[in-house]
Amino acid sequence: MALWLVDAEGRSHRVLYPYAPYFYLSGSTSDLRKAGASVSSWGAPVSLKLTKKREFYSDAPVRVLQVKVLNPLRYAQLVNRVIRLKYVEPFTCDLSPVHLFFYDTGLFPLALIEVDIEGDGPAFRGM
Repeated sequence: MALWLVDAEGRSHRVLYPYAPYFYLSGSTSDLRKAGASVSSWGAPVSLKLTKKREFYSDAPVRVLQVKVLNPLRYAQLVNRVIRLKYVEPFTCDLSPVHLFFYDTGLFPLALIEVDIEGDGPAFRGM
């Protein structure tokens, strides 16, 4: 994810933050495995993980396949294909990579933060 930061002197800085947006699919274990095989065959770099999440309305545990899209520029393309799969139900596909990034990091546009850009990547500290 490319972030544009403005320092105390008003200079702009482009900082790359490693981030892979994701979405979830629910269904039977066999359908999730089939969906994972389909998504993997579409040519976009992805990371797949079977996990459990809580259903929003009932708070019941649900087995899901997390699909992390390792190239954020391919996210919309994968979402457009996965919503056509009739045997699984997609979740969080309606959220853009930008919204997911802000949700996951706790950042928001125009936030006043401190950033350490040394090491493996930027580390954010709220102020």
